[in-house]
Amino acid sequence: MARQRSAQPLPHVAVIYDRVSTKHQGGEDRHSLETQEANCRARALADGYPLVPEESVYTDKHTGEELHERPAMTRLRAAAKAHQFAALYVNSVDRLARDPIHLSMVLEEMAKAGVRVIFVTEPLTDTPEAAIIRYIQGYGAKLDNARRRESSMRGRHARVRAGKPLPGPRARFGFRWAEVRDSDGRRLRERLEHDPITGLVVARVWRIAQDLAPWTLRGIAATFTQEGVPTPTGKKREWDGGTIRDILTDPIYWGRPMGLQSVQESVDLNVRSQYVHRTRHTRRAVEEQIALPEEMAPAFVTPEAAALVAARLTQHQEGSGRSKNATHDPLDTLLRGGIARCGYCGYALYVARPGSGYVAYRCRRLAIRAHGCKAHSISTKLLDRKVWEKLKEILQSPTLIETEVAHLRKLRADGELPGAAVLSDLETRLTQMTRRIENKRRYAEFVDDEEEQRHMAEEVTLLLHQRRDLEAERLKTQAHYASWEREQEGLERTLDACARLAQHLDGFTRAEMRETLLTLKARVRVWRRDHQPDRADLTITLPISGVHALGAVSVGVNGHSDVNTLVLR
Repeated sequence: MARQRSAQPLPHVAVIYDRVSTKHQGGEDRHSLETQEANCRARALADGYPLVPEESVYTDKHTGEELHERPAMTRLRAAAKAHQFAALYVNSVDRLARDPIHLSMVLEEMAKAGVRVIFVTEPLTDTPEAAIIRYIQGYGAKLDNARRRESSMRGRHARVRAGKPLPGPRARFGFRWAEVRDSDGRRLRERLEHDPITGLVVARVWRIAQDLAPWTLRGIAATFTQEGVPTPTGKKREWDGGTIRDILTDPIYWGRPMGLQSVQESVDLNVRSQYVHRTRHTRRAVEEQIALPEEMAPAFVTPEAAALVAARLTQHQEGSGRSKNATHDPLDTLLRGGIARCGYCGYALYVARPGSGYVAYRCRRLAIRAHGCKAHSISTKLLDRKVWEKLKEILQSPTLIETEVAHLRKLRADGELPGAAVLSDLETRLTQMTRRIENKRRYAEFVDDEEEQRHMAEEVTLLLHQRRDLEAERLKTQAHYASWEREQEGLERTLDACARLAQHLDGFTRAEMRETLLTLKARVRVWRRDHQPDRADLTITLPISGVHALGAVSVGVNGHSDVNTLVLR
């Protein structure tokens, strides 16, 4: 007779998981992080658990429609497998996941680990009926998101096709909403007029652009910054050439307002790590945009004058306006493309060339709402050199990489591929789901009662929905783990290069340096020079062991280790 195995005892510890979809969501609504945590703490105390410490509160600021990309959720699942707690408190079902498949996966993992999951505002038992309710709630939350996006998009398109502009948080720079009200006295945002203050700035931009005297976008921006002219958003002090270009290329300023100028697109999974959000805005083709009535916005210049300015812009772009600084190829920077990120808002730093041969990484997100993000930049030459010096400390003694490669080789030899357990679980559930559908269909053939037949048809329909969701999740999971072989090959090439160059790691070419940074999934966070304790730090992410903090990247005292190349804004 087989000996009965007892489950591993779990510590009398409770943890909390709370989530909001965006970094800016919060406040006094029921989904704010403070409200979620307070509700969970009160329930945990009522259930007899000790006060939950801060380190046991897992917080994500990420969409609930994704699972593997949520960092706190990943740590929570790992802690559950390590039997570090006995109860998980979540404010509501949709805070844990909005996708029903993700919801069922997490709940099943917690059940296997012996962890109780308590939804504070939606208490459910462990009965089969409650499991169905949880699935329906998760599926409903997913549908709510999709319907809300579709409804919003449909409403935007309908408004534009009706000849009305899309009312954003503020009118287009240089305009203000005309004083037009409906029968109830509500202000209608349907017509623009010249703003008496910002309109003067726009008129001046166009006046300079039409002048025969030489001018550049950066030159106009520098003049406005020096004179203290308020920027369009009012949230930053400095003008930049891109803002001037936007004014000179937007058809609304020559009396041809257009609607639906941009479209929101999903970011591909293979470049998802380079973006903060899973969507991005791209400009629509002109033929896809919708023309609005010309009387909606009065023109600042004539179309003929705008055409002459457009021709001069083209000449600037093709001519010597950019060639003075063209001695530096932006592709020569190591940390471009999302490796260097702003430490305040998390957005990728872009390569800027203010002039005089100076090239810098600069934050594009200068919004005050982004956690106090302020304008700052740092020399590409300086930061590239300091980051590579920091990375060489790992490459000179690549024990960490060797351990990772050995682990990957062992997994491949044993046939245990990364994510195999998750995929195996999904395959098992798909097989079970298919069997249940076939059984119910077979049973329905012998049912004569119409009400019972209708009930069986509803059950089969629900199961078919679940199977389609499982199949979609399997594809997403396969895509998530599909790159591990490529990552292993990259790590092995890095080890080969380390062995080949031994202690002469400066012999790496720029292409090899760049490949090494991408292979190790390096991330450099950069702050202003007055940030304490450090101005920059470096992390790498390996396929199995995850994120490794390599510590601060020293750029000298207050960031002035290289006075000639470091400029702070």
